[in-house]
Amino acid sequence: MNTVKVVLLGEEVTLRSEEDAAYLEKVASELEMLVKRTIAEQGLHGRPTRAALLVAINLLDELTKLREKHARLEQATSSAMTELVKRIDHTLKLEEARTEP
Repeated sequence: MNTVKVVLLGEEVTLRSEEDAAYLEKVASELEMLVKRTIAEQGLHGRPTRAALLVAINLLDELTKLREKHARLEQATSSAMTELVKRIDHTLKLEEARTEP
């Protein structure tokens, strides 16, 4: 377990993860950038908690949509693989029947 101390919006936060320190620092930096951008775009100066909540909602929305897309792609891949196996089996049976005496 790796532990990294980062500063987010002026607060020191300790992160613990299986990921390496460089990755955790990158994620923390991206989060801070998103919160600062939200503060600027939404006029939330002095309200970093509200900005962080908006970022969290947007990230969760994106994550949920990506999970749903991933599930659809897995289903489509599984269906395509099943169809390919059927076609291969059919082709092999035709080939066997053709080569039998």
